[in-house]
Amino acid sequence: MVERLANFGETLLNEELTDIDTTVTVLDGSVFPTGGNFRIVVDSEIMLVTARSSNDLTVTRGVESTTAVAHGTGANVKMVLTASGLTTAVGERFSNRWHVPAGSEVFSDEFDDASLDAGWTRVDTSSAAHLTYTEAGGLLSLAHNASADTAGPGHALMRAMPGGQSFPFTVQVGMRHFSQYATNYQMLGPILSNGIAAGAGTQVWAMPFIQTSHGLSNSLRSFTNWGTAGTTTSGVLYDPFDFHVRLRWTAANSFASELSPNGVDWLPTLTLATTVTPTHFGIAYSSWGIAIAGIGTYYYVRTY
Repeated sequence: MVERLANFGETLLNEELTDIDTTVTVLDGSVFPTGGNFRIVVDSEIMLVTARSSNDLTVTRGVESTTAVAHGTGANVKMVLTASGLTTAVGERFSNRWHVPAGSEVFSDEFDDASLDAGWTRVDTSSAAHLTYTEAGGLLSLAHNASADTAGPGHALMRAMPGGQSFPFTVQVGMRHFSQYATNYQMLGPILSNGIAAGAGTQVWAMPFIQTSHGLSNSLRSFTNWGTAGTTTSGVLYDPFDFHVRLRWTAANSFASELSPNGVDWLPTLTLATTVTPTHFGIAYSSWGIAIAGIGTYYYVRTY
């Protein structure tokens, strides 16, 4: 649930309200956010607004230990930031909460067994066991310790795109990079591909990566196959905390990478033009260099 805020959010009831009404009609709804969720107080009752259509507010009555009672026309309606609202807002910024876009298919609940659920395929370019996966409680943790993965995405978990080949299509992940000890790069992020054979296919990878000299960076790369680097564009520095990344197939042969601190507010970072019609999506994790060790966790993988 996204907690929305607005300055000077205050108006009047435009009609009487019984103790069971769940639609509140106000004199001027434009003073409030365009949609839920936010909180109002009428007399001494706090209500949670879950949607707004012009001057009509859809509400949950009597929240946060207040009591739903009748209110008269002309009663003051004021937007407030309550204890619960503040907790939600802080949690959205600094914890693992996220907004689920309409029409999403979420795969986080599949990462809770000893082995991958049906539909996922592991792809490796290196025969050495550089990467291990651990699933628990809907989280997918990846431990990486490589002596050399020097040319492209060494490991990925892939599955067929839902609904076949079409754009626009987005694969989005929420993740954290816990630790890193690197002489060069360590990379992770969402990936799209037109094949999952280790020696074939073309991939586009939105890949935030750890680099010892300057923290977390972001790249959008195209690979002509799973072991050979191709087109590259990179930039933008970030701190290695919880973050969200999405890779968007925006049009034929056009891709874009965006980052977010909360899964709601997105910063466009990079765009890339490359000839590929993806058939699979997934998450990839690799190094670029030597003496790499680290752990990353995916909170969710989503497509829409």
